[in-house]
Amino acid sequence: MASKEIEQIQGALDEAFANFKLANPELAESMRVLNISYAEYLRVLFGLSCEPDTVSGNTLSLP
Repeated sequence: MASKEIEQIQGALDEAFANFKLANPELAESMRVLNISYAEYLRVLFGLSCEPDTVSGNTLSLP
């Protein structure tokens, strides 16, 4: 990847985090205190599942 592309990506990430800090000052401060990076926060956030890990069905739906 060319360095110009990397700079553009980093600029976009910096802008996204700046917007995040403005919209969520308490969370941003908590992340600072706990030494959690924005990347780590996003990994955890995207790893959360809002759906239960269960499968349901009945005898008619089984192959």
